[in-house]
Amino acid sequence: MAATHEVGAQDLDLGATHVIDAAKEDYPERIAEITGGAGCAGVIETTGNVRVLRQAVESLAARGTAVVVGAPPFGTEVGLEVNGLLGGKHIVGITLGDSETQTFIPTLAAMVADGRLPVSELITTYDFADIQQVVEDVRSGATIKPVLTFC
Repeated sequence: MAATHEVGAQDLDLGATHVIDAAKEDYPERIAEITGGAGCAGVIETTGNVRVLRQAVESLAARGTAVVVGAPPFGTEVGLEVNGLLGGKHIVGITLGDSETQTFIPTLAAMVADGRLPVSELITTYDFADIQQVVEDVRSGATIKPVLTFC
């Protein structure tokens, strides 16, 4: 599922099974609808927004896992309903992908080569002079992965 950028058909092309525009739809309500009330087995929170993190945890099924990638400012806290965690929900922080690079990097490279990971569709290239546009596009969700060039 995708929820943090300008959502649309491209997300389905990239492997999302459902698309939720959290700016326009009630995220927890849509998750309940999509999962028949069961909740998600896993959620990856990439925004660094504690409201979104709380919704991610609340949308988990029993024994589900919320993976925290987004980083809010240091000292930021999130409130969670403790009883909501008693079904065995897990909250895990990830650093730099927490992967074993000797096998992970070749696997990613093979996925790109096989067309199963269309990196080029995720990247938007900008001249460094257009850095303000990059900031605006990131904030609006118009770009997924901006890349600055210095040529």
